[in-house]
Formats: sequence, structure tokens, C-alpha cells
Amino acid sequence: MANNGSVAKIDPVGTMIDREVSSLSSDNDNNKTAAIDGQQLNSTKQTWNLTGGDYYLEDLDMDSGETLVLNLSNGNIDLAVDGDVSLSGGEVVVQDPTNGTANVYTTGSSLSVTSGATVSVADDRSRALRLYG
Repeated sequence: MANNGSVAKIDPVGTMIDREVSSLSSDNDNNKTAAIDGQQLNSTKQTWNLTGGDYYLEDLDMDSGETLVLNLSNGNIDLAVDGDVSLSGGEVVVQDPTNGTANVYTTGSSLSVTSGATVSVADDRSRALRLYG
């Protein structure tokens, strides 16, 4: 039998997601932005802007006419969602993708993108947005 090499064992992604969500639930930048009120998107707004930093939400539920902007001009964004993600006509926009990566970690059992919802990354740099769930 030929010994053609080996591949390192990869840890299950669930462990990494749980670790990130747990860490960001207690150590985050939620209080540094008007976009987040406590652990929810600020309900008085329809457009939420997040810049480089770490954020935690209990869930992510967006409707038509609502926009979440992930602006990477100041570096990476780590967003933990400890629940389901639902984009029902909402829009997620990643700006300045050459300056970082937006990592979204979700523990929810449902990820729903319906009713014409869109997710876009400037300059078609899809590697600037990573979703783990």
C-alpha cells in the first residue's frame, strides 16, 4: 500500500461557533455603536452601520426596507448571533472588502433569506463575508 500523505484532522465547526458566540456575548463592542441597543439591533432605525469590531446579537431579523451595513474600512467585523437569522426582504451590504473580513457566527437552527432579501459584497469580493452556522 502506498503512503501518499496525510491530512490533518479538522475540528468540527460547531465547537468554533460556540466558542466565538460565548466569547462575544460577554466581550463585545455593542456599547460603542448606536446600531445596537443591548443585544438587539436598535429598533428605532432601519439602517444599521457596524464598523471594525466585535458584536453580539440575540437574533438577526430584518424586514423589507431595512439594511445592515458591515463596513470593513477599519478592519474585521466579528458578529455573533445567538439565535436564528431571518432576512425577509432586508439587505446586508459589505463595504470596503479589501480592508478586512466580516465573520458572522450563528447558533440558530434557521437561516432564512426570502422575499427579495439581498446580501452583497462590494467589488464582488465574496471572501470578505464568511457565515458560520
